[in-house]
Amino acid sequence: MQDGHSGTNPPNTVEMVTLWTGTHGTCGRADAFCGEVEVRSFFAGHELRATYVQIETMSPPSGHTAFGDSPAAYGLSDTFGLWSYGTLAPLAAARRVWKFDNFTGSDFVFRGRVWADVVAVGAPREALCADGLDNDGDGSVDCADSDCASATNCAREACGNGINDDGDGATDCADSDCRSDPACINPCTSVLDDFFNCGACGVACGAGQQCVAGVCVGNPFDLGQAGTVASVAAGVSQSCATAPDGRVACWGYDNSGQSTPPAGLNLSAITTGGTHSCGLLASGAVVCWGSNTNGRATPPAGTFSQISAGTNHSCGRKTDGSVVCWGLNTNGQTTVPAGTYTAVSAGGSHSCGRKTDGSVVCWGLNTSRQTTVPAGTYSAVSAGIIHSCAIKSDGALACWGSNGSNRSRPPTGTFSAVAAGGSHSCGIRTTGALACWGSATYKQTTAPTGSFSALSAGTNHSCARRADGALACWGYDNYGQVSAPGGSYRATSTGTGHGCRIRSDGTLACWGDNTYAQATPPAGSFSAVVSGQQHSCALRSDGTLACWGRNNYLQTTVPSGSFTALSAGLNHNCALRADGTIACWGRNTNSQLNAPTGAFSAIAAGGSHSCGVRSSGAVACWGANTYAQATAPTGVLYQAISAGQDHTCGLRADNAVVCWGRNNYGQRAAPAGSFSAVTGGTSHSCGVRSDGTLVCWGRSNLRQLTVPAGAFVTVSAGVDFSCALRRADRRELCWGARAR
Repeated sequence: MQDGHSGTNPPNTVEMVTLWTGTHGTCGRADAFCGEVEVRSFFAGHELRATYVQIETMSPPSGHTAFGDSPAAYGLSDTFGLWSYGTLAPLAAARRVWKFDNFTGSDFVFRGRVWADVVAVGAPREALCADGLDNDGDGSVDCADSDCASATNCAREACGNGINDDGDGATDCADSDCRSDPACINPCTSVLDDFFNCGACGVACGAGQQCVAGVCVGNPFDLGQAGTVASVAAGVSQSCATAPDGRVACWGYDNSGQSTPPAGLNLSAITTGGTHSCGLLASGAVVCWGSNTNGRATPPAGTFSQISAGTNHSCGRKTDGSVVCWGLNTNGQTTVPAGTYTAVSAGGSHSCGRKTDGSVVCWGLNTSRQTTVPAGTYSAVSAGIIHSCAIKSDGALACWGSNGSNRSRPPTGTFSAVAAGGSHSCGIRTTGALACWGSATYKQTTAPTGSFSALSAGTNHSCARRADGALACWGYDNYGQVSAPGGSYRATSTGTGHGCRIRSDGTLACWGDNTYAQATPPAGSFSAVVSGQQHSCALRSDGTLACWGRNNYLQTTVPSGSFTALSAGLNHNCALRADGTIACWGRNTNSQLNAPTGAFSAIAAGGSHSCGVRSSGAVACWGANTYAQATAPTGVLYQAISAGQDHTCGLRADNAVVCWGRNNYGQRAAPAGSFSAVTGGTSHSCGVRSDGTLVCWGRSNLRQLTVPAGAFVTVSAGVDFSCALRRADRRELCWGARAR
């Protein structure tokens, strides 16, 4: 057929010539000349299933519409030769009537042909249009069968006419049927709280600003911009910083909430340890968050001037010079020697303090002689995991304890600050330059250049405050502890242990595990980015593809051509070509690359399976199906699809979310409501509701379901964490094992 129908023409046709000399009032209309076309079956024992009217000539050639209740009215084109069709319900009698109006006030002549599907009376019909079964055995299922063309769930929206054509409550661009219509691509739907469309379409806010009530306001604490930090802290696998006005931000590993500070904090200092963090309030009181095992997040009362968090304990210096520690004490690390102190530092399982006479004393675990302090007087001290360092009165450095990787063998020269980490140490020279020594496995000794004023060393990474107040972090970034959040982004994607996003200028920024260079993106301008297990891919602005990272299954060896969309699975990828066909590459152990033919509008690559939304709105899946993750529900139209590890979620045409596949953690138990986006991770799923709020479901062992508040535009679920872009400032917020 034509005009959206596939297949060959019907087997039988009825050709007819009809002439009207219309009488006023004919066909029940009192306001126009009208006439009707009657179509009958001339085949004994047969009836008409679907009928299509083709206009050949019409005189006068304008002003014609159609009306009538047998069947419902179908608009006719004044352009001769085009099809104007209506698919009819099965006929009770072999007769159908079309009625035509002419509002020109004169008689008119219609000449045309009628194509009709003619079938035997009583033949089976595709009676159920949403059951996924071929009821009548004609090879066409549900909406692909002409019997269902008038069914509600098979109707399609006409874009741009201001009418809710298919009766689903969504009109024109708000309807998923129009998602590929040029007038509906990237529509500016809100100018009240959209960073890139604030007050008017195309008006973007400045760096660090937010769109509030259509106005770009403020300059919030944004670590990705040129704003300054007042203090920095590096922990085991997370980092924190405070702004000059006391606002706080933490990022990196968040398995116990150590990177999720309480809302509304105003801090004068920050410190972070293993699974907990603490801050010093302006009042001198201490507040802690994260794991409270052994009371590590329950600070004592009192007024403090300095705090320090170790792996499983913390210490603080009170304003009277006394030191108190809390948390795990299996090695005496919280049993403080008597005396008056000027500074304190909590390490792995030991602590150190500088007394008012300049001496340094350490207590706790001493298996590596990390508490055996060399004689002398000191101006500063830092306790690492199993070693310690201090600045002598003459500015030279001294370190003791474990010397693995030469972590306790500092360089010569004079220093103003020192920080002992896991297997490395760093110091700020009196010139302001940084120097680091010890293990270089994760480039933790490759310090940035420039002038610095403050420093903190974590287990395998460090952070420092530049002289101009800017933040710098370096070293191991497996949980994003080095890649401080901030900036405004157009897209975000999460993988197994890394993530990537597109900056507002179209360039890429990645963070996290970089073992296979999966967090080292190429240069250029991009429109989409996706992340897999140990690789990433992006769609360039010119429609070509780029992939980077591990290539053990050729997952980064991209096909040539022009593409419009792509998706990264565990070790394979799929993309939509400009003509709507699918190309997949990478691992193919479960035939996850063997995409079906045809045109598609959306694509998703999962663990070992893939899915796509056909141009008709139907879903097709292929590849591994152990948990029925490739068995999509039938009889439903979709607008978007996302494949997780062993489950799949789809956004239906009515904006509801439905998931299928593995459900061992409830990852397919999607909540009710209206959504604008959905994403599937390893064992959890997330969605953006129509009001912009986030909701996640499934596994929650690492806070994967603890979503941030606010309105968001997109979300991406990874293995044990997720990231989303906030609408007001397009800042990336992450939660779960990796918080940013």
